[in-house]
Amino acid sequence: MLRISVSIKPGQAHNIANGLDALTRLADWSSPDVYVTTHAERREMRRLLHDAAKRGADLRISARAWTNLGNCLDHAFRWAEAYDCWTSALAHDPSNAVPHSASLRCLHGAVVDSPDTPCSASRLSLLPTVCAPARAGDC
Repeated sequence: MLRISVSIKPGQAHNIANGLDALTRLADWSSPDVYVTTHAERREMRRLLHDAAKRGADLRISARAWTNLGNCLDHAFRWAEAYDCWTSALAHDPSNAVPHSASLRCLHGAVVDSPDTPCSASRLSLLPTVCAPARAGDC
């Protein structure tokens, strides 16, 4: 099992996690077996990003770590957790456009992929107010 055990700064943890993410994306993703073969790297990457997000004194580093963790969870089809990470990123840096667009894409997918769920005002209330459509029919 891969584990970075030395004491590192949040910015360093963020950088190492990004390297692990790049390493796992080099794998052949044409088969679901890749989730097993890259498990250790993806797990360590998520741990490092979570650590960087929680310990980061610099709000920009925390926001980026939360955003990247959300992106990693989204790539693993863990959409609810990804959405939570993106909203945490927005709490640290509301001007960051990446978690804004990612959370909107996630919510839009939830509405579009579920034919039984109408695009309702209650669903739209989850959207960040900066990006909310003017009318319920606009989504």
